[in-house]
Amino acid sequence: MVDAAGYFCASAEASQPPPAGLMQMIGDTGWQLSHGERSRLFMARALLQEPDLLIVDEGLGALDSETQAQCLDVLLEEARALILISHL
Repeated sequence: MVDAAGYFCASAEASQPPPAGLMQMIGDTGWQLSHGERSRLFMARALLQEPDLLIVDEGLGALDSETQAQCLDVLLEEARALILISHL
């Protein structure tokens, strides 16, 4: 589970890692995340809680198609039960 969460938190190749690494303050007064980075962070946090049912509502919409596929693979492998809500 931690490896899956680590995957979601890993910076995409095109993005810059935060200057302080994992200790970087994030938010209004700290490092700003893109919508896709936020989505990946939320999914990582959700997986770490090991819920019986994980509901992802438009969680993949801010990601490019390749990253969506990779994230979906991890979610399908790691989530006990998954409901994925998405618009085409």
